[in-house]
Amino acid sequence: MASYGKFQSDNAKYGEKNRDNYNPEFNPTVKPKTDAKESIFEKNLPKWVDFISWCRWESDGLLDLLKPPKGGITLHFDQRVFIRSIMRFFSVYGVFPRGFSKTYLEILCLILVAMLYPNIELALTAQTKENGAKFLSDKYTEITRHYPILKNEVIKTNFSKDGAEILFANNSTITNLPNSQTAKGQRRKRINIEESALLNGEVFDDALAPVVEVPRNTIGKLAIVNPEELNQQINFFTTSGFRNSDEWFRSLKMVDNMVNLEGEIVLGSNWMLACWYGRGSSKEQILKKKKKMSSVSFAQNYNSSWVSFSPYVQRCS
Repeated sequence: MASYGKFQSDNAKYGEKNRDNYNPEFNPTVKPKTDAKESIFEKNLPKWVDFISWCRWESDGLLDLLKPPKGGITLHFDQRVFIRSIMRFFSVYGVFPRGFSKTYLEILCLILVAMLYPNIELALTAQTKENGAKFLSDKYTEITRHYPILKNEVIKTNFSKDGAEILFANNSTITNLPNSQTAKGQRRKRINIEESALLNGEVFDDALAPVVEVPRNTIGKLAIVNPEELNQQINFFTTSGFRNSDEWFRSLKMVDNMVNLEGEIVLGSNWMLACWYGRGSSKEQILKKKKKMSSVSFAQNYNSSWVSFSPYVQRCS
């Protein structure tokens, strides 16, 4: 019977003392990786970590880097505060007038989060799926016109009458959801609620709040939940509504939480701030609208005042 040793390779049969330096079977099979063979990305990995951390903390600075030499927009100070608040706080409540660019900014922040956090699922919610799809479609076109380089981060977009999806190269997605019971059972990591003043408290607690129940897992060998990440973030943006509504009480509660440093912040302004920066209608145009509109409509759409038909509430406010 043939010996098993006859079928072994020279590398297995002979020890180190009997090895032939000219026999290729004795060459090492594992080649050590030296500094000279590292890629540029591996050499500069600590710098990339610092850069991404800076982008997540000062995202308006990242937008300044992405701005094209010609065209684009220059962010105003209030817009920078808006962006940094979304990127830093666990929950933001924003009450702004028409023409402030709040929808533009909140969708821009969704795009930034999708870029900087791989494999994250985000959603913009509105009164109906049609409204949400329209918001995402229009603002995405406007944002990529101001920052064309952002198109390189997107591999596919699907916009229809009642649906919107933006798929990024890092497998992140942005979709639309309705502020209704039909959103029940959906799962996203973070959501921005548009026109939250019209939101019913019971619908929010039953359908929208559980949407962000599952946090994002990091990408890599560990694949863990990052405790320093803004998981389950829910932001509220709207023009003002009526006093004694669920959202009015929510905004007051978030003001208290902001004072107590619980990770929430409330932002707001009337028409004068955006007008001073030259956004939206001019002062003359808005004052003309004030003469034509009812006091309640103007207070809600331009003064950012929560109104009430109750004389007692008005006297106490």
